[in-house]
Amino acid sequence: MRPIGSAEDRQALLDAVWGPQIKRAELMRHLGPRKVTTRTRLIAAALGGMGAAGVAAALLGVPGTALELVAGLTWAAFGMSKMMSRQRLIPSGGAAIAPQPRFAAGQILPCPAVVAPGSGIACAAWALELRYDGRWGSRTTLRVGASTGFDVALDGGERVRIPPGPLWIEDTLPQLAELESPSFEELLRALDPARTDHTDPWPLFRFNVIGEETLHSGDRVEILGVVDRALGSSQQQAMYRDAPASVLVPRTVPALRLVARR
Repeated sequence: MRPIGSAEDRQALLDAVWGPQIKRAELMRHLGPRKVTTRTRLIAAALGGMGAAGVAAALLGVPGTALELVAGLTWAAFGMSKMMSRQRLIPSGGAAIAPQPRFAAGQILPCPAVVAPGSGIACAAWALELRYDGRWGSRTTLRVGASTGFDVALDGGERVRIPPGPLWIEDTLPQLAELESPSFEELLRALDPARTDHTDPWPLFRFNVIGEETLHSGDRVEILGVVDRALGSSQQQAMYRDAPASVLVPRTVPALRLVARR
């Protein structure tokens, strides 16, 4: 997890999320002010519905008033939905990450706390996901996670050391009912220093759903992916004749799955 390092980095991300600049300019032209107002569109749609209902009433031999009302409202809603669908800007979602194999399970040992940026909860580790959902589907626009580092005591007696920094929490993250931490916006601005207000038509992180998961000391978790053996930090200077203690460390960004709460 690192901030966008340059204007070139941000431009590359914009192109990945919204398409190249030429495509974005074309979209903005289509979404610009129209000569026909929304009110005019609704009136025209309603009149069209009433006309169609009048024909249907004549053919069926029934009073046309009710049909005109229903059809007028239906055509108006249809016209509004079509207009809204043309105005919706849908970002590209992040690529799915392939599931990693399970290595072992264990319990998170006591460790320094870190504050989750969405809920404001003090925890051992957190993961945050921003999604943009609609009837058209769902897009994940950001997935981040971090900890200050902790050890997991495995069932077999060994330990896995999770280093400070980024990590991945497997599975769908529960949706937050409310955003309760002021550090949420600070996180987004730290990742994207050029971030502006919510009126920006091309934000890197468009979302209407926030998901967050937290891990705590005592929670039972699974370690995913490949781990390697390393000397314990207190044994780096041990004499060659001593039997140095060792720990297991993830080869890449740590990946965990919550099994049970403490």
